Amino acid sequence: MENESKNFLDRIEEKMDKELGYKNPRKTKETTTTEKQEVVKVDNSAEKMLNAIAIVILIAGLIGTVMCFFNLAIIEYSGGSIFNPSGFAITVGTLLSTLICWGAMNVLTNISTSLKEINSKIK
Repeated sequence: MENESKNFLDRIEEKMDKELGYKNPRKTKETTTTEKQEVVKVDNSAEKMLNAIAIVILIAGLIGTVMCFFNLAIIEYSGGSIFNPSGFAITVGTLLSTLICWGAMNVLTNISTSLKEINSKIK
């Protein structure tokens, strides 16, 4: 009796799935098969080096920006200190160029890493 009720309920469920166009993942054979993915070791030494250079440029640029600010933007003389707008513009330019170089190197590193991963998955 219990077995007949299960069959009856399964048939009703199949009819409903067919009418609604629903594919039950528990009953399809496509989901039960698992594919083995081969793991390929990718050499990222160039990306690591580029990332290290980017960090060095960022640190050196920030130190240079601070030095430019105190040496060019603020000028001290015997009577006190004065703000120099052109020195401040040079300081901002140094900061922006540092951030742009660091960001560009990080983007290139990420693109290269992603392309290598995609290439290893294709092979």
